[in-house]
Amino acid sequence: MPETSALVIGGSLAGMCAARVLSDTFDKVTIIERDAYPAALEFRPGVPQARHVHNLLARGLREFESFFPGFEARMRERGAVPVETGWDTATLWPHGWARRAHTGLWQLYASRPLIEGTVLEFCRRLPNVTFLERTEVCALHAAGGSQRYCTGVEVRARDGGQAQTLEADLVVDASGAHSKSGEWLQQLGLALPEEELVEAYSGYSSRWFASDQPWPADWWWKVLFLRLATPERPYFVGFFPIEGQRWLLSYIGLNKAYPPRLEAEFTAALERLATPAVHRMVGHMRPVSPVYSSRATRNRWRHYERWRTPLGRFIAIADAACSFNPRFGQGMSAATVSARLLEQCLARYGIGDPRLPRAFFAAQARFQRAPWLIAAADDLRLPLSEGNRSTSIRLFNWYRPQLVSCPDRQVGTTLAEATQFLRPLSSLFAPQIASRVFVASARRRIRVIQRKPGSPSIAAMPPDAD
Repeated sequence: MPETSALVIGGSLAGMCAARVLSDTFDKVTIIERDAYPAALEFRPGVPQARHVHNLLARGLREFESFFPGFEARMRERGAVPVETGWDTATLWPHGWARRAHTGLWQLYASRPLIEGTVLEFCRRLPNVTFLERTEVCALHAAGGSQRYCTGVEVRARDGGQAQTLEADLVVDASGAHSKSGEWLQQLGLALPEEELVEAYSGYSSRWFASDQPWPADWWWKVLFLRLATPERPYFVGFFPIEGQRWLLSYIGLNKAYPPRLEAEFTAALERLATPAVHRMVGHMRPVSPVYSSRATRNRWRHYERWRTPLGRFIAIADAACSFNPRFGQGMSAATVSARLLEQCLARYGIGDPRLPRAFFAAQARFQRAPWLIAAADDLRLPLSEGNRSTSIRLFNWYRPQLVSCPDRQVGTTLAEATQFLRPLSSLFAPQIASRVFVASARRRIRVIQRKPGSPSIAAMPPDAD
């Protein structure tokens, strides 16, 4: 039989997970990457968001371990910090601090270079996967009449040289949110899939710290989140430990309230937050980096599942199809789930079945609906955000505040599992969950009515478990 081959455009995490899946089906898999991978665990130009908040959700951690056995142990050896959601995290919502409780859901907190470098280490061990670094894709090649299909790509080395054609039985676009697949498809004369955008006009300012002082005994948390994001307090803050005894602080400004970029202004802004916790934590540390800024935060969904003129043997995976505002930390974990769906579709349809791309796009879209609602719907709560405030988004935004403020432990565990992709988002609307949410909401309204004027409602620092 002739040798089968697959090409993966983009060698970031989504691309390497896709290559891992493809390596079980194809004789040869080639990853085409614009950058040269750093020799050490360093930042890569092609990942501009790498200096900002990153973490692996529980589902993402499980999938990485499944794709690359030994991944979690290797990450821990290199200093990644294990965190139990709900128990090791202190979260401030608009209604107050989340109740501390065990969930049994474990995440790993680490820098993006450590995560990507560890996956790269495992991916390089795959005998039928090769890397073509410092190489750009210039075009897609296609054949066929009314039912066109992709036959390969045209590439060019970034340091010059002649363009060359690489042929393949399947081409996977894993080049991320800035994918040029739209240009390539137009070059082939194909209509583009429908595109949906949600722009929240938000920005990141992040700084890295090192801790030299003893951690106060009453600071029980490993991770601190200020999930406020209201018109009155249009910001989101994540502060958590990573490898090397360092901490990463990301201040995310929303609704055109962009965060400060200068060091003095950044430090001053921390004193004006809704809680003094962040400023006090910074007081126990020393900065080890400048303030890094970014404004690449929009949500973008290319609806390949609705594509009327699909290109056979071509797949767009993860962020290349649907990317989310990164403040919810879903991107890396969502990429692993997309790779798992690709594996399942390949097992069902095989390499040559023309139904493969359409089946994959449909499965991926069903999954991506959840992280899209979590990220894009939350952005659309704010008045200056632009995008389609559909009925489902308005319903979700009406329900979510009641959901996150519900003190019921079963509700809290279900919410944590759904937002970490271990349950479908529909589980949050199940009768046994919705009834608990509405009862708790009614009781809370009664307490608000009965509360004496001037009585405090939110503790300044994260409270411990009851």
